[in-house]
Amino acid sequence: MWYTLGMKTLIFAVIPFLLAVFSPAVFADEPSWVSPDNSQFRDMPESDRIIPLGFSKKGVFSYILQQNSCRKIDGNDQYLFWIAVDLVDDKVLKQVTLGMESPHVSAEDILQKYRKVIEDSNVSYGISMEASPAIISGREVQTHNDLLTITMELTETVDGEDAVNPGYRKYKLSLLSKKKGGKILAHIISVYNPLSYWGYIKSPFEERIAALFISDFRGCDAFPQMRINIVGANLVSGFE
Repeated sequence: MWYTLGMKTLIFAVIPFLLAVFSPAVFADEPSWVSPDNSQFRDMPESDRIIPLGFSKKGVFSYILQQNSCRKIDGNDQYLFWIAVDLVDDKVLKQVTLGMESPHVSAEDILQKYRKVIEDSNVSYGISMEASPAIISGREVQTHNDLLTITMELTETVDGEDAVNPGYRKYKLSLLSKKKGGKILAHIISVYNPLSYWGYIKSPFEERIAALFISDFRGCDAFPQMRINIVGANLVSGFE
């Protein structure tokens, strides 16, 4: 799903190393489901959504994804995954299938039902859940002495021939510093719909963010499915 390109990665559509280990996480501020608010993706199931969980001190971010595999009658169960992403090189470190749940299930019920596997998975990557991460919808990131802006540039469009060869759009994602210049974060290819910026989540431990971009993936019977492309960005180093 991800291919190396230049400085970071080429991400088609949404390893392990030594990590510090935390004590078992405590759900202090109760996380909640979050869905992208974007009219471009109204054909996707509204219940394709995430629960942001937490960060490690070494740039790992985890979240829960609820995602449909096929378009079904409302009320049928959907797949539920725990996912950890290394924000240093934008690699998915691990994906754990939790089970299948109703699209109407609450975040509280998910966290209680799968508490043991969520805690064990987070601890194995040094991820703390002492505070509930919030998705910031703006593109500007304020640091102690700088202002940074997340940008997205369409660099290539290839027209499709049919449903088998749908064409694609290629985007360059960058982070611009008011004081230090800019840097390329990643290149993303989106096949069916234009790429959409969702927001970012700031690590409580580092000057680092997880930026979220949404694209369209066609799964079972070519029905739309939300794909989350998570791109990490160091807010201090790497600028030119």
